[in-house]
Amino acid sequence: MPKNPKKGRPYKAEGEGTELISLRINEQILAQLRAAAESAGHGRLSREINNRLARSLDRDRGAERSPGARGLCFLLAETTERLPSNMREFWRHDPFMYRAIRLAFIDVLDELAPTGEVRPPQWVERYLKHLRTVGGEANLKQADAFERRWKTPATLANHMAKGVLSDFGGAAAHPDDIRANFEARFGAEVLQTRAYKIHRRRWEQSYYGMEQARYDLAAKPKREGAARSRPRPARG
Repeated sequence: MPKNPKKGRPYKAEGEGTELISLRINEQILAQLRAAAESAGHGRLSREINNRLARSLDRDRGAERSPGARGLCFLLAETTERLPSNMREFWRHDPFMYRAIRLAFIDVLDELAPTGEVRPPQWVERYLKHLRTVGGEANLKQADAFERRWKTPATLANHMAKGVLSDFGGAAAHPDDIRANFEARFGAEVLQTRAYKIHRRRWEQSYYGMEQARYDLAAKPKREGAARSRPRPARG
């Protein structure tokens, strides 16, 4: 019988592998990291450092968002924490709990809803008027597309969700590719402008944030069947 082919390490998609690096680190910090790795239960120094760096970058992304977005993200995350403690990992993979979380999110958002007439902001009409006044085929096409997008809350929501889910699915361009495109179109000097640097930071946040989101949302529960376990009874 032919021998089974030797199996190597499983394939990992680009950006999901690891690299070996050498660095110097303060002895006290190293001792704390080793202790934290043991407390976490995995005992691996490299994993502890990697996890902490990932959380640090995630905090940076959150810190640069608007206060309203940060507050809303906290409320939605806090909502998932209201599940029993031994079920919080499973809402993403259990249809019943996913449905409950979705409905809870809607209740939270409805409570935060502002009062007043539901109509597009005034600047939308001014921008459309500007595009049509300037004229030209490109501007007129842009005005038509922009008007369709902002026609109702539903059309705007559809546009926003499609963009997010497209990037989440892996369609977002790498920041280096965007940089090369800008340099080819506008010249190297545009890369030194403040506007470009602000936009590049946003592209980097979105690109790497989507990578982390794909990893987090695909993570499976640690114990099969634990989602069906009963919540622990309250004491007292």
